[in-house]
Amino acid sequence: IMGIAMEYIKVLIGEDKPDIIDATKSILEYKGYFVSIAKNSEELLARVRDTSPQLIILDLNLPGIDPKNIFKTIREISSSQVVPVIALTNKAELEEKVSILESGADDFIVKPFDLAEFVARINTIIRRNYYNLDASPLTRLPGNQSILRKMEEYLASQVPFAISYIDLNNFKAFNDKYGFAKGDEVIKKTARIILEALKELGDPDDFVGHIGGDDFIIISKPTIIDAVCLRIIDKFDKTIPNFYDPADIAKGGITIEDRQGKVSQFPIMSISVGAITNDNTKLTHVGQISALSSELKKYAKSFEGSAYVKDRRVQELHQSTNVKKSEAQEQQHFDKIALLNEIIEKKASVIPGGSRNESKTRALIPNVTTDFTAIILRITMAFT
Repeated sequence: IMGIAMEYIKVLIGEDKPDIIDATKSILEYKGYFVSIAKNSEELLARVRDTSPQLIILDLNLPGIDPKNIFKTIREISSSQVVPVIALTNKAELEEKVSILESGADDFIVKPFDLAEFVARINTIIRRNYYNLDASPLTRLPGNQSILRKMEEYLASQVPFAISYIDLNNFKAFNDKYGFAKGDEVIKKTARIILEALKELGDPDDFVGHIGGDDFIIISKPTIIDAVCLRIIDKFDKTIPNFYDPADIAKGGITIEDRQGKVSQFPIMSISVGAITNDNTKLTHVGQISALSSELKKYAKSFEGSAYVKDRRVQELHQSTNVKKSEAQEQQHFDKIALLNEIIEKKASVIPGGSRNESKTRALIPNVTTDFTAIILRITMAFT
């Protein structure tokens, strides 16, 4: 299964027929699963309890089992109450199939069966169970394990990709003022906004994950990531005031008093988005992506209101680690910094302060300032 380490997936087969044991064990081990066998009910329950399998394949004619209660018993003694069970049965009648599923089986296979179908059904069950356990219970978006797996797939493929980290500003204050139920609604609405933006502007292969809390991630293509992220900001800024009371909207935020009696003001929630691509920078591992994205997200949060920043640094490759920049090259770098500083000051001077109506325009400016940040980083790396 793509991205899932099957050598760590333990499959327990409850079967006493030598020919079925040989065929199923051989094909599953060939596909990378770790397989154990139980030939009667006592062995089956002992292995469920002691080895914690991720999947059980159970012949309903296994000696000693009660087909009506076996699924309940398995989940009572298993370390995981959601371990999937596929039943093997000789009966193809509709009533029998319904009875098996109602008794607690996740799927069934009628004997005799084709080995290709057998493997396909197992892969489907494993994949579905894996994703369901990893998914956010609130948004139903893939969670951290799926995010990590997807990143590793893209890194291995070396195809052009862009990763955007999305974080809400002032969400905790909103949660404290309006309560967790209202906060959950904001998180679910944010997830829908992201999905809608990708549906409108993205690609069918795009990926959305929920890291946790108010943090999300998008993996898309470099050619469309800017449009997608700006659409998310635009939709979020237009939608989020609907979650506030009119009085809080009128004064531009909320007032919260902490346990020490200190009163703090928090603006209406905004959204920060940071994007990195492998267009100019060679991305080689997940840790590198996390470090870069954390840097960008922190930078985006330094702006008032919603902001989108994109890493445009160009990776510098040196033939030798001892290569030093000449004084002329060094001066060129500082000249660029001075020029960009001047541009930034001019840009900032035309941005009205504190008005949320300009958040979309303000979101474009960090693209300039990120280039500025990248130059400083390149100089630091070159002279250390």
